Order: sequence, then C-alpha cells, then structure tokens
Amino acid sequence: MNDTIWYSCTLHVENLSMPFRYDPAFVDGKKLMSANNRNWSGEVLPSEVFPSKLVEMHEEDPEYRIEKKKQLSNLPDVFDSSEMVVSKNVLNVFDKFDMGKAQFHPISLYSDDGNLLSDHFFIWNFGNIKETILPDASKNLDENRLSTGTTYRPPMRGLEGYVAVTADALDGPSIWVDPRVRRTLFATGQLVESLNAAGLDKYFQFRQCRIVS
Repeated sequence: MNDTIWYSCTLHVENLSMPFRYDPAFVDGKKLMSANNRNWSGEVLPSEVFPSKLVEMHEEDPEYRIEKKKQLSNLPDVFDSSEMVVSKNVLNVFDKFDMGKAQFHPISLYSDDGNLLSDHFFIWNFGNIKETILPDASKNLDENRLSTGTTYRPPMRGLEGYVAVTADALDGPSIWVDPRVRRTLFATGQLVESLNAAGLDKYFQFRQCRIVS
C-alpha cells in the first residue's frame, strides 16, 4: 500500500455524529460556519476560532436520554460535531506520519449536568492542501458549478479507482484536502494501513484512488 492514495467521505459515515453542542459562551453561528468552511478548504487556523468545550445536548424524553447516555458512555475515536473531533488513539497513529501543517486543538467534553466526560479529544484542523484530483479521468463525481469555480464530491460508495489523482499526491503530507473536492479527506496508503491496524479505519471507510502518471 506504500504507493497508493485513498479518499474518505468521512462525514457520510453512519453514526459519526454525537449529541453535543458547543459551549453556550461560543455561540456565534456565522463564525463557526466560516471556520468550518475554511477548515475544509485546507486553511491553517488559530485555536481561537474553535471552541474548547462541547456540552451534551439536553433531552427531555426519558427513553432517549437513556439511549444517549449509553452512547456517551462509549465515545468513538472519531466523531463529527460541526468540526471533526478525534481521540488520542487517532493522534498516536498520526504521530508516526508527516502531518504537515495539521493542528489538533484540545477540547473537553461535558455532560448536560456539567460533569467532565473526557479531556482526551481534539478538534482537527486539517491544514494541508494538495490539488491532485483529475475530474476528467474520474467516474461518477457529483459536480457543482459555482461562480468561484467548479467543485466535486466523489461517490460515497464508489468502487476502487473511481477517483483519479496525479502521482504528485504521493509527495508531502500523509493526509490532506483538495479544495476542489467537497468535504473529503485524502490519505496515503501507509497511513490508511496504520489506521486499519489500529482498528480505526471504520471511521473513515477509505476507497482507493487511481493514480495517473
């Protein structure tokens, strides 16, 4: 897998969302949305644009509260709460690779009654850009034409080789975004293999790209 490239439509993975909301003191929705868009465009962002605290959403329904408490008692290593949140277990894998300008900002997770659930999670600022996708050589891309340019989204359940990339994708950081590809991560085969060995690949559901020389 050393000379392979993979893509992940992580946001489409089932059950990746968790019942958290941002710290009420951090409520500027427009700034949060702007930070999220900038993050997915590969921009390196300061910690100040991200919250440092997530709080469990309050739920009145007794049955749903029980189900939610079960969910929170076994937090996944990767989940989406507007931004991608990863655990120390994921960072232990990432530490073995070239992560370029990626940053991981600590975030604390709290229950709705104020008890600390965990302080071993981090908001992931992707921070790396490679423009390597080859739209004309790819299959089944969802195309979106905008005044600022055309963007793409690869097939969520596409077969291996549906997404074509240039050989330059093998150079530089081990995981990145392509600003022309909406909310999709790309990674080298070595990183994918290590996530697989650590039992963390289920959160990404990588599909192999086709490298075009």
